[in-house]
Amino acid sequence: MKKILLLLSVMLSSMTYAQGHETFDNLDLTGNSYTDGTFVGQDGITWTFGQSRGDLELNGKAITLGRNRDNPMFLESETLSNGIGTLQFSYSQAFSTNVGLEVLVNGELVYTATSEDELDVIKDSGVIEINLEGDVVITFNNPADPAIGQVKIDDIIWTAGGTVGIDDNSDVRFNYFPNPMTDVLNITSNSSIVSVEAFNLLGQRVINNTNFNKDRVNVSSLLTGAYIFKIKFENGTQKTFKVFKQ
Repeated sequence: MKKILLLLSVMLSSMTYAQGHETFDNLDLTGNSYTDGTFVGQDGITWTFGQSRGDLELNGKAITLGRNRDNPMFLESETLSNGIGTLQFSYSQAFSTNVGLEVLVNGELVYTATSEDELDVIKDSGVIEINLEGDVVITFNNPADPAIGQVKIDDIIWTAGGTVGIDDNSDVRFNYFPNPMTDVLNITSNSSIVSVEAFNLLGQRVINNTNFNKDRVNVSSLLTGAYIFKIKFENGTQKTFKVFKQ
């Protein structure tokens, strides 16, 4: 199923801009011991991890960073030469202690993922706008703090920075909520939205709203699971993001 999601991600990226997607299908970690190591993801990118385990699942196979250990607890990409436009990922509180995961690009904090007594609830970072060209390194760091717990990470999706495409130099800003969604997905933006499409994990289009004018999409008929949404704005810009249906 996750391989289907990867193919869908690649298909949608060809409509908009270059991107990468790490599903952890190539992570060869078994058992509940925390260890250090490296693996090569399905995009050919080498990831380095510290004090992590691979036996817990999220949207399928995932990596889990340890809690309050003597050695660093992290996941880090190799140097990516095409920069980074946006970043998005799924995460979940693995045990009883809340999440406080730091996300850094080139050592600079760009996002903090948190939870509040939400054990095994799949959460989504949303689209993190970074827009940095040149060489970049993505790091997920779990601070050595007893108040910060183990965190599962999955489906890291990023777009390249400075990519030639319809999304370049766009002033479009948008928000979507809630995630996970139930009956309605709200989408607000500083630019008029022309259409909203949604695709399931089989790549099938399940929503095709070409008359979007009320900042909300009825998703009550969708089955439980993950969906890729693609929205098109009046100026031609397109954005994609992932949402979960409860």
